[in-house]
Amino acid sequence: MPPLNIMRNLTLACLVLSAATFAAANPPADPPAAPSAPSTATPGPVGVKLDDAHSNPILGDYIVAPGMTFTVSREAGHLYTQITGQPKVEIFATSGTEFFLKEVDAQLTFVKAADGKVTSVILHQMGRDQEWPKAQ
Repeated sequence: MPPLNIMRNLTLACLVLSAATFAAANPPADPPAAPSAPSTATPGPVGVKLDDAHSNPILGDYIVAPGMTFTVSREAGHLYTQITGQPKVEIFATSGTEFFLKEVDAQLTFVKAADGKVTSVILHQMGRDQEWPKAQ
């Protein structure tokens, strides 16, 4: 049986993409009715556009567990993440190192070394942080 920390990583990684897959496959049937009073809900994060030069450092594979990677890729100007065996999920930048997913309540922080190279990614979800090193 794999060590406990690997099992936690696998469980959390599967939760992220399983929820995203469910949301993508099961969109709401009808939009909700307009509220009768002004909403006091906090607006969600707003994405910013990163040019290729600013997003290139985060591209690549991150090691979730032996045989399981978290890949960040770019297609047609959009950034995506994908865990081994799961569908791609689009991510949105709030800065050069902070990103969020729209399908699930999860955020990503890309960690840079003093030389500016990205060394890992941290998944923030459900009150937990999981850090995965970038593959060399």
